[in-house]
Amino acid sequence: GRVDSWRSTLQRYLTVREPLKCVFHLIDSKAGIEKSDVFLLSMIQKSQLVERGVKYVAVLTKTDKVNNSMLEATIKSVEEKLGEFGLSSADIVLSSSKSMEGRDKLWHVLFNLLSDSD
Repeated sequence: GRVDSWRSTLQRYLTVREPLKCVFHLIDSKAGIEKSDVFLLSMIQKSQLVERGVKYVAVLTKTDKVNNSMLEATIKSVEEKLGEFGLSSADIVLSSSKSMEGRDKLWHVLFNLLSDSD
């Protein structure tokens, strides 16, 4: 169905897209790692993006909606899951559209990617 078509398209894109420089993976900090996140991590691993020099950044969203202890637990579980997929050195950016947390860090990553491509 539609989900399989989307997955196939995404897998093909991740595998053959030559100019791809970075994947920003948005993860809901309230929900933590979900089945769809694990599926994406699996696709990233199978596509050998990191080995091809593509940067991976996990972006924890809605950090303003969780308390500190829940956020710390989510960060720990995300770090563990990233490690399972060979992404233990990946950046994890905490973000909130409400408080603008993480915005400068994301701009910094984007700027560095653009300046590296010159």
